[in-house]
Amino acid sequence: STWCRSSSRSGGTTWTAKVARMLQPKVVTQNIVAHLRTPRPRIWIISAPDPDGIICLNTISVTHITDPRFSIYYLAAVLNSSLAAWFYYEFVFCRAVRTMHFDHYYAGKLPLALPHAGHLERAESLTAACANTDEESLTRAQRQRLIDDFVFDAYSLNETQRRFVRHYCFATPE
Repeated sequence: STWCRSSSRSGGTTWTAKVARMLQPKVVTQNIVAHLRTPRPRIWIISAPDPDGIICLNTISVTHITDPRFSIYYLAAVLNSSLAAWFYYEFVFCRAVRTMHFDHYYAGKLPLALPHAGHLERAESLTAACANTDEESLTRAQRQRLIDDFVFDAYSLNETQRRFVRHYCFATPE
């Protein structure tokens, strides 16, 4: 892919260089992809922006943005969306059920829509709203709806396409 670089590809890189790269802002993703069976078989990509550059170990995949048109907040929102789940499940993992890993080879397969004006700023505020886990904050379904609507707008999906993705992932067009 041209928009990201994975820290897992060493290419002769020294440990010092790897640690320095890890300390940069990035997107962190659960390496083992979650397979869900209800309400429909699908996968769930779980990602978060890491603006502080925390060192990640073991079961976390790290993606650095190499294209300045994208931000870690925008990419994290896209990866957490139902649209990305549908794309990866159907076209990248070919409906696999077991042992799916979100490695660099797979991360870069997703075509990224160029953000519209204001989308990068909206992505950052969306991430902050979704990260709030206070009792009075949004439910998981409400968070997913906010993320999906944001991503559907970024990809310019019409209402029919939005209903298809929602039905595919949740068995409901709502």
